[in-house]
Amino acid sequence: MGSGVEWYERLSKAVTLQGDDAALVVHGRFEPSGGRDARVFPPTYPVDAVARDERQLPYVVEPRLVDGAEVPTVLLDSVQSQSNRLEEAAERAVREQRLGLPYLLVEHELPTGQVVRISSFTAPHRYADAYFRDSLLDGVVFDKTELGRRLRAVTEDDAQVLFEREPLSVLLGAWDTHRKGARPARFPRVYRSEIFGTRPEFGVRAAGRLDPHNITTAGVVTNPEQATDGSGGWEYVVGGKAKGAKPSAVGHGNIAPGAAHGGATVAEIRRVASLSMAGLARLRFGDASAEAAHAARVALAALALVLDRLTFEPAGLWLRSGCDLVTTSEQIAWQRRGGDLEPVSVTAAEAVALFGYARQQAAEAGLVMSEEVVRLVPGPKNLAKALNHAYLAAEPEQA
Repeated sequence: MGSGVEWYERLSKAVTLQGDDAALVVHGRFEPSGGRDARVFPPTYPVDAVARDERQLPYVVEPRLVDGAEVPTVLLDSVQSQSNRLEEAAERAVREQRLGLPYLLVEHELPTGQVVRISSFTAPHRYADAYFRDSLLDGVVFDKTELGRRLRAVTEDDAQVLFEREPLSVLLGAWDTHRKGARPARFPRVYRSEIFGTRPEFGVRAAGRLDPHNITTAGVVTNPEQATDGSGGWEYVVGGKAKGAKPSAVGHGNIAPGAAHGGATVAEIRRVASLSMAGLARLRFGDASAEAAHAARVALAALALVLDRLTFEPAGLWLRSGCDLVTTSEQIAWQRRGGDLEPVSVTAAEAVALFGYARQQAAEAGLVMSEEVVRLVPGPKNLAKALNHAYLAAEPEQA
């Protein structure tokens, strides 16, 4: 990596766009756990949104230019999903005390005693999520507290409070869709990453079940009123009364095999990530001094590097069931004017040290990134009731 000071100086110059460094990029290569010929399962989407041919596959399948040639590909992890993985890594590092970052945390105890926790690492809209809007801080609606008002008032020209309290919203993008009476603040992501497989060959799997005790031929009648008497809320019926649902409706009986999407084998699995220096350079921090704003941009660049390394430095990467990957090679590089790549090396530990130094420089210049956890509770008349219902009573919905 070179010394932390050398890295800091190079980042410092890059975010001013005064040199030839345009972006930090990462090119990774993977193979499935089990070997190159093993099958991987891409994420699934509604068929009517992604199917482009007669196969009606629930995957994102598209041609890409790979090494200058058009190649069929399948998406294995989207930009949005990769951002979520960085947030998971950040939350884990904070919990393990490897990293100090500020975040919002909603905590709610269900009637069963189970505690639901929703943090700004996991909330879909990051700092602007409705979970925080509908929660209380010390008995006051969060949006009406000083911090809540500052977050709601953030603009593209003044990201100061996000640097101080929600830096991942600046790096990974956020959009305040819930604001009323004003143009929503939008922060485009300055870091992006995605994983795809090349030349996919798709499979089919037969999904079904054989009941080992042959609970078949009759029907069941559901009776929720009996759910507490040991019957499970249903009754088994035979003969002329057997007009209810099939036993499979309550988890018994046979399910006839049927064809389902079966994943894919791919020629190669690639990750492409980038941190835009131009994106960082356009960030504004209100009335902060030019020195402080500059130091904040460098600290954010260092934080992005930390999150990438925490997420992708390990030898393996779990995306979902059936898509467990092993890293085969990786290159981190400066992408320079003209497109040339200059390889560099940096470990997660080195990136954490760099971030600590950059953060201190920003603090000395006047912009302090907090490490405080702001603890909230859901509003008792709306969000608390909704969470109780969602965890204890609601039927699962299709995403």
